[in-house]
Amino acid sequence: MRALRKGKYLYIRAPQSELYDQSADPAADHNLSATSKAVSDTLGVQLNDFRRRTTQTMVELAKPDPEQMQKLQALGYVASNPADTGSDATDNGIDPKSRIEVSNLLHDAMLDVEETRYEAAVPLLERVLKDQPDMAVATMQLGIAQAGLRNYEAALAPLRKAVQMLPDSGLGHYQLGLALFHTGDWKGAAPQFEAAVARAPRWADAHYSLAAVYARIDRVPEAMRELNTTLDLNADHYRANLLRGRILSLQGNPVEALPNLSKAAKVRPDSREAHAFLANVYRQLGRPLEAEKENAEAERLAPPHP
Repeated sequence: MRALRKGKYLYIRAPQSELYDQSADPAADHNLSATSKAVSDTLGVQLNDFRRRTTQTMVELAKPDPEQMQKLQALGYVASNPADTGSDATDNGIDPKSRIEVSNLLHDAMLDVEETRYEAAVPLLERVLKDQPDMAVATMQLGIAQAGLRNYEAALAPLRKAVQMLPDSGLGHYQLGLALFHTGDWKGAAPQFEAAVARAPRWADAHYSLAAVYARIDRVPEAMRELNTTLDLNADHYRANLLRGRILSLQGNPVEALPNLSKAAKVRPDSREAHAFLANVYRQLGRPLEAEKENAEAERLAPPHP
């Protein structure tokens, strides 16, 4: 929608145009567009003229940085084209004002998802999608919220639909990959994580998730490659250090496993797995005292028996 103030009038161009005499109606309660069509048409022409005179300046100011644009596109954000000077909405379109409630619901739901209040977000997103079933961002948010509640089966349908609507979204592919992973469809998860890292190559968690899937489907060399990339991006990545150290230990290479598992235990000193794996590596290296110490720590961190 666009608006123009001229003299005493406020003109709003929308599928349901509005005209207000602000001198007599400061609260803009009485729409005069139907009874003052000549005034509306005149202000519409003036609005077009204003747009023509200012569009080029706005285009120059809004030129995006190419690197920033690439990052936004990789994560699935869609930027509008500032040079778009297409025709305005007509009375045959949907008036954006009629979507205010939907917009508010979506805003509240996205805040809930961001702050991990998934249970509160789900009914809001379902209401949005009942009104706007093809809204891509709401569809993806619903899938993310369901996954956050560990309802992975319920998350699959909205996430698949979101990926179809936003095929260039690295976030969409990543979230779908996580849901497939947690439902046990590791082979199905792999191409989703591959798509995510292709679109966001500096996303450490995406590389780690791809490595974890590769490890589970016996593609160990590819898993090690992705773990190396993860650690190049984030040397303190706990899970990448843990998995890389464990793979090397199982391959009979405790010397290379030790730095990774030591790092994992340092980053997450409360990790029972890290201490247990580290104890095993020390036994492989013939260092029983250190192995006993790490094993005792793993036992201390073990959950109590019921």
